[in-house]
Amino acid sequence: MSSSTTAAALILFTTILAVLTPFARAQTGVDLSVGPVFYSVATFTCQTQYSSTLADMISAESHAGIKDQCISLGGCWVLAAQGSEESGNISNLCPLYSKNSTMSGTTQLDLCNTPHAFLCETGPAVADLSVITVNPPSPLRKSPPPKKFPKKKSPSPHKKWHHHKKSPPLKQGKPDPPINLNSQDLSSPSPYSLSPSTPVHSPPTATSPHHSPPHNHHAPSKKSPLKKASESSITSPPPATAVHAPPPKAKTPPPHPFPAPPTPLEVNLTSAYEILPQKSEVVAVHMVHIPGTDTYLYMERPSGYHPDGSHNIAGSFDLVSRVWTHLSTPSSLFCSGHSVMSNGSVVIMGGHIANAGFADGRWGIRTFSNGDSGLINVTNMRYPRWYPTVTLLPDERVMVMGGTQGVGAGTAGNPYYEIWDPRVPATTEMYQVLPFFLSTVKQNYYPFNFVLPTGDMFSFCASLGWILNPYNGTYKQMLPFRPTSIVAPGTSWITQYPYTGTSLMLTLTPANNYAADIMIIGGQNVNANRDLSLTACSESLRISISYPKPPSTWYNYNGGWEIEATGSPRVMPDSVLLPNGVVILLNGAMEGLAGDAASGGGSRAFYPNFFAEMYQPSAPSGQRWTSLSRSQIPRLYHSGALLTTNGTILVSGCDRCANVVTNMTYSPAPVKAEYRNEIFYPPFWYDFKSKPLILSWPQEVTYGQTFNVTYTGLQDPSIVASAAVMVAPGSVTHSFNTNQRTIQLVMISDPYSKTLTLTAPPTANHAPPQLYMLFLLNGQAYSTAVWVKLVPAS
Repeated sequence: MSSSTTAAALILFTTILAVLTPFARAQTGVDLSVGPVFYSVATFTCQTQYSSTLADMISAESHAGIKDQCISLGGCWVLAAQGSEESGNISNLCPLYSKNSTMSGTTQLDLCNTPHAFLCETGPAVADLSVITVNPPSPLRKSPPPKKFPKKKSPSPHKKWHHHKKSPPLKQGKPDPPINLNSQDLSSPSPYSLSPSTPVHSPPTATSPHHSPPHNHHAPSKKSPLKKASESSITSPPPATAVHAPPPKAKTPPPHPFPAPPTPLEVNLTSAYEILPQKSEVVAVHMVHIPGTDTYLYMERPSGYHPDGSHNIAGSFDLVSRVWTHLSTPSSLFCSGHSVMSNGSVVIMGGHIANAGFADGRWGIRTFSNGDSGLINVTNMRYPRWYPTVTLLPDERVMVMGGTQGVGAGTAGNPYYEIWDPRVPATTEMYQVLPFFLSTVKQNYYPFNFVLPTGDMFSFCASLGWILNPYNGTYKQMLPFRPTSIVAPGTSWITQYPYTGTSLMLTLTPANNYAADIMIIGGQNVNANRDLSLTACSESLRISISYPKPPSTWYNYNGGWEIEATGSPRVMPDSVLLPNGVVILLNGAMEGLAGDAASGGGSRAFYPNFFAEMYQPSAPSGQRWTSLSRSQIPRLYHSGALLTTNGTILVSGCDRCANVVTNMTYSPAPVKAEYRNEIFYPPFWYDFKSKPLILSWPQEVTYGQTFNVTYTGLQDPSIVASAAVMVAPGSVTHSFNTNQRTIQLVMISDPYSKTLTLTAPPTANHAPPQLYMLFLLNGQAYSTAVWVKLVPAS
């Protein structure tokens, strides 16, 4: 083949691979010798896009020529080698040429010259990005077509898992009998013929498990929330597992079998966890997505277990370069509240008493901007706060509510919430919390606060909630009480620490006048403080709030809370809203409470819930929850999860993870604090054939402004984008993401020119001013995001 033709084919492949490879962003002239997960995705892409065999191999000479030509054009080049041990073996290179390519050479070169089209930046090479070295991959193999979900069976948890070779050896307890799996037989490479609506079946290929004999780890004699089973041998995991059954059931199961998902929304449930080779140097007690970047701010309580022996309590982790940076801090950050400001900085309010050389942080208001060497103390609040919630308001000010003045239960609550204006930073305004509300919920720890599209605020804590005007402290309307439990009638479920649940607001859409649907998930029995063996809550609540129609000022709750059974019980869960509106539930435990054991340093939670679950909001009630794959890492107290710019989920944390009580196999942390990071790949992430690829977009828009976005398909140029959403960067601690917000945009599509005319959110009440990730959707598949700043009109 000619050098120029091969170069064009390689450029197209690079465009595809750069988006498929999570955060593997190359700069000009940087050679990425990628490892098992990345190589398998690259190989799979080549097989589906170009050829059913590995026949069209390029030579070492032609590869050098292609590299030189692509660099001369200002583009990227990627060597998809099988791994560092075999990177010199040209026979392992992916096929990069096909006469059947649907894109002309000119179009391919245009894509190469569009830096964001493949997450590439021109400029000098960066040494830290030059090589990513991990273990050689397992062979890529073929998966069978998906099967239907079991509708009547409610099987036990399975004994297969995804395990990274870099992880510590597995401990084994008493795994349950295998469930019905659509385990994939990936034995021979084969192309897939896919329509845009058919998800790709194969996830990132996991490495082989550690083959040393596992240690026996027996759960104590206390009754388990899982069904006991006899010991069984550990088998090698499949490259990915399509799970079609719920995770372990609670001792009090739902009254009905776990339902099958509805036919219109049925997807292949391939999903996977990947353990990253790079650890954090601070436990993710607090985690914030720094706006405009792929970098995450981590904050913790002082720990003596840092992998590098450091004593910092804050740092940042760049998912692109996989580089950790320590950050200085003026005071204790543990149990603070935080969110994102309209200028792209992070604000941290409150914290812990003086500890381990760090000053008392309970009064502090600190900020962090990307590129700073540390956090900066700006001023003090009027009240000290431990476990407060921080919320960005539509007028660019920041509200802090709740928490106690001291550390722990029994200390004084905060009778006022405060509003801080970064433009007038010296002091705060105070407004009284409704005394009845405060006396009922007591401590008001991390209340679930959401700005409604009217500008009012939804506020819920423990078992009670109100709608209030945050600007003047007027409590307008009480929320309905929680309905009777369908899993355990007569049980009082609580969601406030230490009975911690999670909450989120679903996607705001113009089709239903931006009605706010808010969910509360998980929690624990109010009696668990006297009996830690009680099973956590396996229910979700959802309320749809319609807005007052003048002259009425009354909100419509549309029948109140809708209650559904989840797949399994959880206290301390994390919830992540995907760009397509689907909720992913992760982390937590099936028994016990959040917090530290009375003996000090241990966990009060048992039986980690390793399984992810998926909630599809548009499915019929009772058919929305589906179980996905499982992690090998317990994520208990002080864990978190946040969305990334490519639509995967960063999972990290747990500082009470020693001596884990479980009867399932798992990969233990070497110390009681967990520093390993994971990426969770939702099912929709694999639908490469349907993914849009954003080519051009504005950097900044104002409210109600129309603007254009051009796009193509990641693999199929004929796809048509069906929706566009703006997603706020997340800020999570103690199971609540205070800045999780997604709004769908009004859209006019021109499929022939591949140009979308979008309208920015109508007001700041709908979407407070800040940087947002803009995603395009094609059905339930979604693009990689670009950053757009939403600002008030001048």
